[in-house]
Formats: sequence, structure tokens, C-alpha cells
Amino acid sequence: MSDRTYAQFNSLTITGRVSHMEEVTNNGQTWLAVTLISDLQDDAEGVAVTFNTTNGMYSLYKKGYMPNGRLVTVTGHLASFKSAYLDANGMPKILKRAALHLTKAQVFDGGFGPGPAKAEVETKGSTPKVDPTPAIS
Repeated sequence: MSDRTYAQFNSLTITGRVSHMEEVTNNGQTWLAVTLISDLQDDAEGVAVTFNTTNGMYSLYKKGYMPNGRLVTVTGHLASFKSAYLDANGMPKILKRAALHLTKAQVFDGGFGPGPAKAEVETKGSTPKVDPTPAIS
């Protein structure tokens, strides 16, 4: 028997809300790094789910249709799971959220759910509108 991992092993589908997205460029290649937060159980601490993509989700991000808070269902292969790291001094530190990293991640048809209310997206990070000053007579 071989210890080889086949395509059907270590794959999972998980739903979460977009927490962070950023365009990354390395060695001339550009992709979207995505972090979702998913609650594995009701009233449980959220788990970070990270993956990289260059397909449709990246296009939606560039067009402004992927705000933080949007519900996304992603399927991929579990590449790593971590709950702690070593600091510069070699001391272990606990992460605020455990993190799953997926490779070969895809969002299938119907995988993009609702986002935050439109009013929340429009006003986030912008200056509030002010009525013009009335003329003095």
C-alpha cells in the first residue's frame, strides 16, 4: 500500500464570510489571497480559511463585487492547518484563530452568497455626504 494522497482525499467544502482579500504579486505572477472566517459550530470561535485564486473571484474583486462580509462557499484540498507559530525568539505563540489553508480552491456555481447591506459597503471608508450650505439672503 502506498502513502500517496489521491485527489479525493483531504478535500473539503467550507462556507464563510470574506474577512480579507489582497492582490499579491511574486515573480511576475499576480493572484488574489483570500481569507474567510467560518464558524465550525454555532457560537464557536471562528476559524480562518485561506486560499489563493486567479479565476472568477479575482475578476469580481477587481470590479468591486467582493466586499468584506460576503458569504462564499469554497472547495479545495486541505494543505495545512495551524493554531500556533514561533516568534522571532523561537517561543510558541497561539494564533487568535486557527487557520486552514486550501490549495486548488474553487468556488463553484452558486458559491457566492449575499454580502453586507449596500449602505454599509458604500459608506465604509468614505467621507459622509454633507448638504450644501444654503445661500444667505
